[in-house]
Amino acid sequence: MFQFALWQHLARTDPAAMARMMLLTAMGKEALRAWDRTTFAQVAAALTELLDGARDGLARQSAAGADVDLTGLLPHVTGSC
Repeated sequence: MFQFALWQHLARTDPAAMARMMLLTAMGKEALRAWDRTTFAQVAAALTELLDGARDGLARQSAAGADVDLTGLLPHVTGSC
């Protein structure tokens, strides 16, 4: 729940911080190590523009994620696709 609350807050108040957090979370260490500070800043700025346009939708999606309880389905989760 904390993660969804954080996403909601950042989506509404600081899309630039949300973009940086998403990049640090989503990108593999190899990609991040290959980027210099300028490249990271450019990618974060581009992602910030995208997030700024989707601010309300991202906040709503985060709220929905916080409200959904999948606990009862966990016994059915397997490692095969």
